[in-house]
Amino acid sequence: MTPKIVFPVSKYEGLHSLINESFKDSPYLVFVEVSDDRSISGLSYVDVKEHESPASVVRRKNGSVVICDTIDDFSKAYLLVLGIEVIQGFKGTVKEGLEKYLKGELIPPFPKYQEDEV
Repeated sequence: MTPKIVFPVSKYEGLHSLINESFKDSPYLVFVEVSDDRSISGLSYVDVKEHESPASVVRRKNGSVVICDTIDDFSKAYLLVLGIEVIQGFKGTVKEGLEKYLKGELIPPFPKYQEDEV
């Protein structure tokens, strides 16, 4: 399965679209499909205002990774429960984010194991 990487943007300008500061307030989502050879096999966008929320669009369009700047707790929890990776704290363009992700420079945080106190 080719991953579908999702970027929230304020204006659609293809790979040069700037990541929007807030995931839940993003008017558009850019979807980038990546082939096994790491080339772009698909590029599209969705106007979020035609849907109930950005998170529901990611679910319906089978997104597998969301790369964003900030994300509200509800959207993040919703996406994580669906098995969608969330990488937050990225600022830049879709192209920059995609390149960093494919190089392994952007990875989702994993919760640290905490032992139960006795």
